[in-house]
Parts: sequence; C-alpha cells; structure tokens
Amino acid sequence: MYLNELLAGERVFLEMRKDSSVYEVVTTVVGTAQGEERQALLQPFVYKGKVMDLGNQGVDNVVFSLYTVNENKERIGWSNVRIRMIDYKGNKFYAATSQKFHEISDTAERRDNKRIQIDRPATMLDRSENKSYQVTVLNISDTGIAFVTQDDIVLVNRHCRLTFHDEINGSDYELVVDAICIRKERMYNKGYLYGCEVMEASHQVLAYVYIKKIMEQYNQRKI
Repeated sequence: MYLNELLAGERVFLEMRKDSSVYEVVTTVVGTAQGEERQALLQPFVYKGKVMDLGNQGVDNVVFSLYTVNENKERIGWSNVRIRMIDYKGNKFYAATSQKFHEISDTAERRDNKRIQIDRPATMLDRSENKSYQVTVLNISDTGIAFVTQDDIVLVNRHCRLTFHDEINGSDYELVVDAICIRKERMYNKGYLYGCEVMEASHQVLAYVYIKKIMEQYNQRKI
C-alpha cells in the first residue's frame, strides 16, 4: 500500500520526531496524486488564519512518519515521510511523500523540556484530599506543568490532576494532566506558584504541547 492509495476523508496520524521526543497529531487526507512520488495531500494546521509551514520552511530537524488504522485495527505506517507545503487551486495543503510502509512503534521516550506559556484556566484536583481548586496553568512541557492560585495548599509531594481546555486549528483540546507537585513559591501578589512533574503525558497532551511549540516558532520567525 502506498500513500496515494489512502482515501479522501480518511483520518491519519502524523508523528513528528525531534531528537528523542515523539509527538502525534491527527489530520485528514483531502486527496492524492499519482506519479512517481505517490503523494497524499493532508489538511494543514492553521494558526490565526495562516497555514503553518511544517516542510518548506518549517521546524528544523524533525522527522515525519504517518500511519493509519486498517479495518483489522492494525497500524499501517510510512516512515521518513517528506512534508512539503503546496498550493492547489488557491488552497494550501501538506503534500506527504514516501515510497514504503511499515509498522510504527507505539511508544517513544520524551526528553524535550521546553515550557510553553499558555495561561489557561483550569481545575486542579488534590488527589490526596479529593478537593478541587480553580487555578491558572501558566506553562506546560512534555514533563512539567506550573500553575498559580490564591489558595495556600499543602501540595508538595502529592498527586494532583489538572483539567483544562484550549482550541487549536479549530479543534477543542480537553486536556487532563496527572502530576506530582515538587515545589511551591509565594508570589508578590500574595498568590502561590506550584511547579509539578508530569507523571505520564498522554498522546493528546504531547500533541498539544508540540503544536504550541510550532506556533511559538512560527511567530518568532515572523518577528
């Protein structure tokens, strides 16, 4: 099976590998192209009305893979996929090209710790006391998350669960992050900052963090 045998409207998963980190996001096949390159055209990611360039002038040192799930619930994937942004009839798409397919691993080690500023309202559940608080998530990475609240909570070394949502590319991300609080700081405005270590990030959280990083680099490139 080649990429151009995918069907328009079919959901596919785009894996992006940078160093030892792997992120996964969902996109849709909008068409295919015949010829030597055997291309699949994918719905691009849009931020503030502009398509994010993942290929031509996109994020450096990223290796792409693509996979779909067949009727037997088996993952069929293509490695070392080349992503180019193209213009077709006035619309921009990602053109994905690869000659082979193979099985792709479900897991990967994560090492990228750069925090992304998000400033999102959230609910924090103290699992030890089974008590909820309204907080603001300041930043998040693959392995850490920080939030602030006016409440003075005994939370260090305890398990907490943060729930919040954000909208990216027209998709609403409902995120749940389980973490261990490792530090607490008093802030100048009499609130408190809590720094936490993420216990195990889900695919959705990893995808969210990665897309936020793409947006940040995209905005910095325009400055």
